[in-house]
Amino acid sequence: MNLLSSYKALQSEVTTFRNSVREAISQNLDAERRYKGCAIMYSSIVEAPPFLFLGINPGAGRYNETGKKIEDDELEPCDGFEYTNALVGNYDYALAKQTRTLFEYAGMLDCLEISVKTNVYYFATKNERELWELFSLLGADINRQFHEYAFKWTRRMIEMIKPRAIICEGMQSFNKLSEIY
Repeated sequence: MNLLSSYKALQSEVTTFRNSVREAISQNLDAERRYKGCAIMYSSIVEAPPFLFLGINPGAGRYNETGKKIEDDELEPCDGFEYTNALVGNYDYALAKQTRTLFEYAGMLDCLEISVKTNVYYFATKNERELWELFSLLGADINRQFHEYAFKWTRRMIEMIKPRAIICEGMQSFNKLSEIY
């Protein structure tokens, strides 16, 4: 199976689970307040990129920018790489600036532009604490699936993309990656 077909299969599984989560959220006002959307990729999908950037979960940036928790293209890969795209958009932020600066100092800005960015968990919240709260509010079954799917999908993404190196964006994503492998 080629890269795009593999991604479409993963995307289909994410869509099914995301829809179940949205249904559960619609029944729980506290969960609704925490949920800010869902996204898989913050870059193009590239096979054998120099780096895979792995965060813990999407923040609320997209929601803050658009005011929308649901978007038609939210599970599609982006054009380019978020940290370099932030320069031309009106949403540059500290982590994007710091990462670009580091890669610029290293003379590797061109590598950054062809890297891949995703997260262990695809559900957006204001912060990590709210991510854990969101899924604990949705009950034990969804909470269990949330972790199982995240680990399964992260492993699949890594195997599918075959990055040369993985950069964990924070201790929590490093710890989760250690649990997966």
